[in-house]
Amino acid sequence: MAKQKAKQADELIEVHMKMGILQTIAKSIYSGAQGKIREAVANSIDNQAHNFIIYLDRTTRTVSLFDDGSGISKEKFLKIFDNLGYGLLKDRKEAMSYFGLGLMSVIRLGNLATIYSRPSGEKEIWKYSIEAKKIFDEKNESKDISFMAECITPLLSDLSSRNVSSQLTDRKIKNVLGDFPYSFTEIIIEDILEEDFELLSSSYFQE
Repeated sequence: MAKQKAKQADELIEVHMKMGILQTIAKSIYSGAQGKIREAVANSIDNQAHNFIIYLDRTTRTVSLFDDGSGISKEKFLKIFDNLGYGLLKDRKEAMSYFGLGLMSVIRLGNLATIYSRPSGEKEIWKYSIEAKKIFDEKNESKDISFMAECITPLLSDLSSRNVSSQLTDRKIKNVLGDFPYSFTEIIIEDILEEDFELLSSSYFQE
């Protein structure tokens, strides 16, 4: 009988993560609007932000989360989602932190999310359109994590596009910060989930 060779300790383990796992983690770890907003603030601090603005437009049920941090490059953004499943394997040297999972919980505030970001040292502004409703639809929980590629669209953009999409105008940002920062990230959440909208509209949060 032929003997099977033992696997090397450093041999890579292939992981097939399903959307249902991502849905469960993003819902349970960062539940409630407070947890989601705290995660957005923590991510901005990790990104060297000095200021963080929360702007809620009650008429359109839209919230904008703006920070003056170092921004998110296209490479970093795509890497977050390429490695989401591996972030659960704590003993892997290349394992991601829970940044990606935290970002997904923030996006879960509503059914549609748009991220604008200009990284430090770069001229381009990147726009990421994210169909949160599809990502967190229970009908898609058995699909492979690669399904997220169908829900996220990265495009080169500019400030004029951001001004059309966001209720947080340049003037409002300048009133708070004194000037519009060169590097920034703005997460715009539309069609906010009813429970989160009620809390964001309460006295816990101020415009």
